[in-house]
Formats: sequence, C-alpha cells, structure tokens
Amino acid sequence: MSNEVRRLSAIVAFDMVGYSRLMELDESGTLARQRTVLDKIINPKVIEFDGRVVKTMGDGALIEFASAVNAVSWAASVQRAMIIHERDQDADKRISYRIGINLGDVLVEGDDIFGEGVNVASRLEGLAEPNGIMISDTVFKSVKGKLDLGFADVGLKKVKNLSEPIQAFKVLLDPGDAGKILADANPISSWIGKSMVAAAVVLLVGLSVLIGSIWTPSFGDPDDGILIVPFTAETSSDKVSADVVTELFLRSYGRLRQLPSASYSTSMRYKGIAVTLADLKRDIDVRYVLDGSVRTHENEIEIRARLRDATESGDGVIWQQVVEGEKDRLFDLVSDLKFKAAGALKLKLNPVERIFFEETPTTDQNAFLAYANADRLLHSKDFTDIGKALPLYEEAISLDPNFVAAKLGYAEANFQIWEGSYNTIRFTLDALDEAKTIVRDVLSADPSNSVAIGLQVRLLLQQLQRDRALSMARAAVFNSPNEPGLRLVHGLTLNAVGDYEQAIEAFNQYEALSARLGSGDKGDLAWNLLRAGNSQKALSLLLSIPENELREQHFRFLAEAFFREGDSEKAREYIQRFLTNNVWLNVMWMKPWFEIYDDPNVFIIYSEAMLASGLPEWPYSYDKGREGDRIGHDELLELYSDQFEEQFTTGPFGAPYSEERRADGTVEMEFGWMNGIPLNGTWSIKDDAICQRLPSVHQGREQCHFLYRDADRSTETNRHVSAVLSFGVIDSEFIRVKEY
Repeated sequence: MSNEVRRLSAIVAFDMVGYSRLMELDESGTLARQRTVLDKIINPKVIEFDGRVVKTMGDGALIEFASAVNAVSWAASVQRAMIIHERDQDADKRISYRIGINLGDVLVEGDDIFGEGVNVASRLEGLAEPNGIMISDTVFKSVKGKLDLGFADVGLKKVKNLSEPIQAFKVLLDPGDAGKILADANPISSWIGKSMVAAAVVLLVGLSVLIGSIWTPSFGDPDDGILIVPFTAETSSDKVSADVVTELFLRSYGRLRQLPSASYSTSMRYKGIAVTLADLKRDIDVRYVLDGSVRTHENEIEIRARLRDATESGDGVIWQQVVEGEKDRLFDLVSDLKFKAAGALKLKLNPVERIFFEETPTTDQNAFLAYANADRLLHSKDFTDIGKALPLYEEAISLDPNFVAAKLGYAEANFQIWEGSYNTIRFTLDALDEAKTIVRDVLSADPSNSVAIGLQVRLLLQQLQRDRALSMARAAVFNSPNEPGLRLVHGLTLNAVGDYEQAIEAFNQYEALSARLGSGDKGDLAWNLLRAGNSQKALSLLLSIPENELREQHFRFLAEAFFREGDSEKAREYIQRFLTNNVWLNVMWMKPWFEIYDDPNVFIIYSEAMLASGLPEWPYSYDKGREGDRIGHDELLELYSDQFEEQFTTGPFGAPYSEERRADGTVEMEFGWMNGIPLNGTWSIKDDAICQRLPSVHQGREQCHFLYRDADRSTETNRHVSAVLSFGVIDSEFIRVKEY
C-alpha cells in the first residue's frame, strides 16, 4: 500500500430506478434509447464540465470532477435535459436519473477511485428522488451562492453501514427556486411534473463506451465499523493486564483506513458491560464487536478474544481464539491476536498499519498504560491537556528508563509548550532544554529515529534555520521514503522556504502513506495546506472531523478555509465559536509564529482572512475608535525617562502583575500565574511603539505594542494609560517624580 495516492474529488454516483422493469418491457428499445441519451446528453456534458467516467455498471456509473461546482452543474444540466428529452414518452417508459454527489477524499489506484468519499456519494444517490440530486454538506458549502439553483436542507440522514448520519441537501431545479435555501422542501418540483416523477427511471449501460468496456463490480459497501469493548479482568489482579490489552487493540484498530473504529470514549462506555448484537444496532450501528477477557496466574497469562458480526445469525461469532504464555510476552501475544482478528475481517494492512499492530514499545505494563494515557491527552489538541500529559510521560519513563517512545512523547509535549509559549504549564525555556536534550540523546543512540528527526527539523524551523531544516528533512526522506512523519516535516520545511507546489506534494504523500488520520492530525494537516494555498483540501479535511471531536483551534482553521473558499458567512460563524472561550485572542498574537515562513505574504493572506472573519487585530478590538488616545513617540520617551515612575495594580485577566523597564534596555515582567518566575527580555521605543523580545515568549521574536491614554483620568502629573499587548491589556499609572 506504500504507492497509494489520495486526492480531493467531487464524486458523482448515479443509479437507475426500475432498470429490470424497463428491460423486461422493451429490451431492444430501451438499449437503443439509452444509446441516444448517451450520445446526445451524457457524453457531451461530461466533456463540457471536465468530468471523468471512472467506471460504469449495468445500472449505474461513477464520475469524478475536479470541483463540486462542475459536478453539480453537470448533474443539473443532465436532469433538465433528460426531462425535456423524455417528455413525449409514455410515463412508464421514461428514462430519468437519481444522482448523489459528495466532495471528499478518495484513494486512487490506477484509473479507479475508492474510499469513504465514494461511499458517501453512493449513499446520497440512494437518498435522492427519481429525477433528483442529493448532495452532501461539503458539496453544499462549496456551491452555495455560485449556481442558479436552490437547495433544501433535509437534515441528517441515517444510511446503511455508515456509522455517522449524512447531512444531505436536495438540489431544487425549478428556475423559480434559484437562490433559495429552504429548511425543508417537497422534492418534486412543479417544473418536473408529478406524472414524470412517478415513472422516473435511470438508464446508463451505454456509458461504457466512454472507457471502452463495461465495468462490472459495484461501488462496494461503505466501511463497516468496529467497536472494541474493554477486555474484562477475571480478577482484580488482572485489571492492569486487561487495560493494556484494551489499549493495544484500540491503538491499532483506531488507525485502520479500511475499518472505522468507535472512538475511545465510546468504547469506554461499554466497560464492564456484556454487549449484545442488539446493542450495536440500537446504540451505535457498527457491524463488528471485538471483546474478550484476561486472566493471570503466577507468571502465566491467558487472553481470550472473539469477534462478532451483527449481520450474522445466532450469536454472530465469526472468530475467537485463546492465547496463553508468560506474562512478559503479553505484547507479543496481543500482537498475534490483532493480526488474526484482522485476517478474520479480511483486512489488508499497509506498512504503517502493521507497525501499529506490531507495537511493543516496552515490557512494563504500567509504564505502557501511563504512556498511552499521556499520548491520548497530547493528541487531543486541547493545550490544557499537555500539562496533564507531562506527569504521565514522566511516570512511564520512571518505570522504564529505556522507554524511547515515552521519552519522545515527553519531548514532543515540551516542544509544544515552548512553541506555543505555554508558560502557564511550564517555563518555556526549561521545556525547550528538555526537548533538545531528549532529541539529542535519542539521535545519538539511533540516528535514524524518524520521530526524533522530525522533532529536530521542527526545532530548527522555529529557530529560523530554514535551509538547515530543509536539508535535514530531504536527507531523512531520501533514507526513509515510506515514513509518513518525515514526509510531513519535509512539507513544513518546503512551506517555510516558499516551495508550495512541492509542499502540497509532500503533504499528499504523508496522507497516502499514513494510517487513518485522527482529528488532531487532520487539523494539523489542514493548517499546513492552508499555508501552501490548498484551501479546498484543507476545508475537506476539517469538515471530515466529527463535530464532537472539533477543538477550538479547528474553529479558527475552519474560518480561514471557508473564507478562502468564498464563504464569508461561515467564516464569521466559526470565528465567533472560537472567540467564545478565547475572547482575548487576536491576529497580532499569532504574527510571530509566521516568521518561520520566508515569504511575508503568508501572514498577510492569513491576517486578511482572520480580520475579515471577525478575529480582532488586537485584544478585544481595544484599538478601535481610540486612535486619538494613542501615545506618540515623544510622550513615550518622556514617560519612560526618569521624570516618571510607573505603578501597576493588576495585569491581563485581573491577575497580580508588575514590571520593570530599565534604562539599559532590559525588562522584567512578573505575572501572578508564573509562581514567582519572571519573564526577562529586552525592550526599546520604536516610532510610536514599545517593542520587546522575551526569550520565553514566541521564541524571543520581537513584538511591538501601543499605549493609550485615559484622557478623562489623566493630568500633567498623573498619566493613566493602557498598554495593549498581543496577550492582553495592562493598565498602569505614570506618576511624575521630577520636573525639568
């Protein structure tokens, strides 16, 4: 599977209604008429809208378009043409189409495409009325306002074999409905006519001439989901082992591309519960359930596992096995079970998926549990969880000092603290030292460790050593071309030097080589695709994240992607969601992170999108309407001379605060939440701004801010001012102590 290629496509699936009946009524006549339809309508319109017929079946076809606009335009044009073409036929002989369209990620193999994007299109087609078009939410968001069509939101639709409902929209073909977006609507337009709809059928056997032969396989059923039920401990002393077995199965099966796995939180809801097949159908609608038990005795362990299929009769058991061995072989025993269960499911694992199935990072069970819990927290993309992950990584390393994966997880957590300026979790310069030390030690022992190399590249990028980072990433990819993480960091470095076309290619390779991406992975990839200019793919990735897995940073990414795809309304909606719990965050706080990019336009494009979507330039939009109160250069020189002393009461967010700006150009800032650790740096006055560099904030990159006078409270001897920094507003009073 290492040669897999993925891309974003608009996929059209359509099928005929009553094909067998039509053939039974008049086989030769039906075939002749379908050839006419093919020659006069289907073929020309596929060419007109730049489509590609992927495959045809006796009663349907799959067509791929580069854009959702082209796909919907093609479908609307075909439906309208067919209604006119068939209007003189008897009602029971008319030909019509039922069409479903999805915009999503597809797996490319030769001329064929597969994957969830195709599956959703197929299910949407089944929801469409005869003569109708049903589109997904991603398609609707891409075409809304761009076509002379109307749309009706039909809500979430539960379909066979998809674990999550599909948000669907009907396309309204009546010209009188153009521009309308309805909450619900009768799918039968008066323009079509009820008599025609009653007899609608779809016919497309003749499409085979477009590709030279008839493709007989069907679209294939959508992925069947699996629930991993936490393994049962036979006795209280077996609990740790049972939890380890559960984690190993969840970590492996959760990364499979072919088989969606219920989330960790969903699995945990069934802990200690005997799950029946009826529970599956009623609660989460997955096809498979895997459960089992663990029993230990002295130095021996017995693991029982079984796999059930909800579509089978009786107890549904399709595979079960018992493995036994010494306790310290638990990881090997579970690996064997995972592979055998995958075999029973007829899964073909790619190389990266096999790595997850073979995972044996430590022989210490308690160390592994601490590590697994830490890893889950770190990848939640909620920055507050990083602080919770740190002690768990420390526990894992303490229990097994040779646990390299735990050490690198700890390094990653510390890197994120430094990169994100999360001084409230840990002093960032200490975090940086920790990350650098671990990376150095791991690479000293294993120069080819891809995770450590990836961290080293990112450290270099944040230190603005772009060329060195690019050189290291290129060498790593050359030596390990099938390692997805290295493809990702290669893309980061290409973005940084402005080679966006190659960056997108690197990101595509990363995605193709990877196991199933989690929500955090998708968000990170979307952010980097936005920097490279591929907002369409970024939006598709973000929209594929389940609503309950969206984190606040995803709202900001979605806002930018929607804005750049032309949907300003949606962009503003997501920024408002983001600001709900981040009321102070602003464009200027983000600016220093864009210094890793050699091209200044990267930040300009980002800031334009954010400002237009409603993210303030400065905290709370404090600067708006206060231009006349902004203190100029000469007064700044006066205030920070020995004529005045500055006094503080509270800092940002109402916490205790003090600072000292010295004449030698150094500054010391003390925040109440820093537990007595000051933030030190340098400062200067530049034009009308106070500029400073704090090594512990934004990697020491310069940030400038303005001061605003409170005219109502200020006098010649007492100046009340507000310093509007990127992380908040600090009020102070300058008191004159000398006269000149």
